Amino acid sequence: MFGGAGFGGLSLTEEDLQHGRYTLEPVVRAVEAAMAANRFRRGDAWLVAHQRWIALHGLVTLELGGLLGPPYEG
Repeated sequence: MFGGAGFGGLSLTEEDLQHGRYTLEPVVRAVEAAMAANRFRRGDAWLVAHQRWIALHGLVTLELGGLLGPPYEG
């Protein structure tokens, strides 16, 4: 729907995927802290972290593509 569907022939290894999981851990810890403080409903912190990561990725993709209009223009 937004942007290209592939990585131009790039194939991720298991090591690449593991690094990606590692970079999500700070987001998971932040979600866990928000749940502990009753700012987020308690649940699966990894799932919530993935959902937030996906939403942010979509927003950044739109921004980089110049597809966000006012009031989001930089």
